[in-house]
Amino acid sequence: SETDADWLAIVREAYDGSTDYFDANYRAQIERNVSNFRSEHPTGSKYHTDAYKARSRIFRPKLRSAQRKAEAAFASAMFATTDILQIEPVNQDDKDADALCEVWESVLNHRLKHHVPWYLLAVGAFQKAQVDGICVSRQSWEYRDEVEQYEEADNFGNVFQRERRHVKYDRPTIRLIEIENIRFDPAADWTDPLNTSPYVIEIIPMYLNDILSYMEGTDDKTGAYDWTVYTKEQIIGANEDLSSNRVAKKSGEQNPDDIETRVKEFELIYVFRNIINRDGLDWEFYSVGSRLLLSEPAPLKSPVGRGYVGGVTNIEAHRTIPASAMELGQNLQAEANDVANLRLDNVKLALNRRRVVQRGKGTDLGAISRYRPGGVILTDDINSMREEDVREVTSSSYAEQDRINMDIDDIVGGFSTSSVASNRALNQTVGGMQMLNNSSNAQTEYVVRTFVETWVEPVLNQVVRLLQAYENMETIAMFAAPQKEEAPANPEQPQPPKKKIDTSDENLLKEVKVNVSVGFGNLDPKQKVQALTQTLTALAGFSPTLIARIDEEVLGREVFSVIGYRNGAKFFKPAEEMPQQQGDQSAAVEAEKIKLQQAKVESDKQLREMEIKDNHDKWVAELSMKYDLTMKETQARLGLDDSRLNLDILKEMGQQQKIKRDREEMMLKERMGTGI
Repeated sequence: SETDADWLAIVREAYDGSTDYFDANYRAQIERNVSNFRSEHPTGSKYHTDAYKARSRIFRPKLRSAQRKAEAAFASAMFATTDILQIEPVNQDDKDADALCEVWESVLNHRLKHHVPWYLLAVGAFQKAQVDGICVSRQSWEYRDEVEQYEEADNFGNVFQRERRHVKYDRPTIRLIEIENIRFDPAADWTDPLNTSPYVIEIIPMYLNDILSYMEGTDDKTGAYDWTVYTKEQIIGANEDLSSNRVAKKSGEQNPDDIETRVKEFELIYVFRNIINRDGLDWEFYSVGSRLLLSEPAPLKSPVGRGYVGGVTNIEAHRTIPASAMELGQNLQAEANDVANLRLDNVKLALNRRRVVQRGKGTDLGAISRYRPGGVILTDDINSMREEDVREVTSSSYAEQDRINMDIDDIVGGFSTSSVASNRALNQTVGGMQMLNNSSNAQTEYVVRTFVETWVEPVLNQVVRLLQAYENMETIAMFAAPQKEEAPANPEQPQPPKKKIDTSDENLLKEVKVNVSVGFGNLDPKQKVQALTQTLTALAGFSPTLIARIDEEVLGREVFSVIGYRNGAKFFKPAEEMPQQQGDQSAAVEAEKIKLQQAKVESDKQLREMEIKDNHDKWVAELSMKYDLTMKETQARLGLDDSRLNLDILKEMGQQQKIKRDREEMMLKERMGTGI
């Protein structure tokens, strides 16, 4: 069996190998991505040299602008409504699981709203995927209890000090991990590198006092953090300096993790969470770097396995960390900066031209460089100075800038006003504008859907599995309890009995899956409403009975959410507050009877017309076969029969008009509220 030194040696070799690969292939690119995201010239740029100190060095934030629009589209798609999450049973034939899925859906929404900063985590994860190429998160259950002191008095007035354990945390957690704080094998499967790698090492910066509290505390619920007790000196002595591992976030800004403190309890310690696969089994343990074991290696036991999910917004086959949006547009961003800075230099020279001064003529060079209005320039020779001839910038510079803007919009999926202004063939018509917007939306929808498939849904599925394993029965019972029953629409019609939800362990652990209703064609509010209207219209034509089963309140909330309201609930009165008018139900029934009667009359009319026409054609054919009748007699017979046909049709039309008048009278009475 392996000793502590053997396990630590494995950690050291895995960490060194993965770090060398990360530094050689990804670190420099990620730092450039961060610089472009923060609208700063990357490290090594010519704008950081002495030759450009006195020249224009602005940074046009095209990539940051496109990123903000993508984040806004993602936030709109994810949080415009409260009904985008649906939990379904994996076994679709299990009809009893539908009610249980509703319970888990309510519990999940409750936890995401009150205990997990879901909005910040989701948008932050999307941002990391757009900047770094991949975002990594860990899902786990956080349970911490602590000793609480209290006083208790007996019957004689004596006061005693007592202790009891108090639950501090008991909740699911989602934690985003910096890209430089996760290590996995570069040869892992590109579709799921974090769960197929033979090892995963997470670097967790922790304060010393937090490590000491984990050593003293217990986690009887999940069994995590059963750490060996060490002294402060032992932990600090084993700590490794990993400041060079940090990715530079801002040029000239000190990393918060590198700040030294005089308080030992606040000193930052780098703790490794190590997962090593041996003989097909994952072993988990914690260590201070690769020098000191904090916990004994043990088989990994968790309802979510390793608990890591890696999400991307761009798919690159056979590459574990694909190119981010910042990387895709970095060269065009550099060209946009160059064109803008060259044009600014030209404009500044045209406004404040350089002067050529002859040497040795006693000219005051300081006065020339200051160029102060009303100033005096001393010189021995007035002809010793002349202005440099500078050609002003031409329209070609602005045309080139517009083309670069369009190229950036194409590669990152943006839709800017500069692109609209440049496309003269398209921006002058509504259809052309729609084409530009649709092209931008298609790329944005692809990015959003890719991230939902690779991060949002896997993360939420892991959270649900954590809820199934560790959620309190009190919370489950709160949502599983039967709700207050609403008054039935028709009291005389028998209602199906409410089915009690089975909250046994066997039923609660049934496998379910989370679906996020964020797909293509849902970023433009106008298009969403139009698509919804067209769908309902088509359903009404195919199946009117299906339209009658639509929940009007849910439909109304969806429409209001599209135009910017959270769920539109404030626009609807509760059902019990709606006034009940006498005669409304009977009027509706009678109106429905008239509709059915009208439909029957219409059908009978069509059948009658077809029958009369068939008889007429048959009779004409018979007359044609008889040669003993003259043409005049045949025409007389035909005219007589046509008159009979017209008479029958007139009778049918009269009956139809009567039905129409009755229906209009019924609708008028309904609107006036007078009943029948």
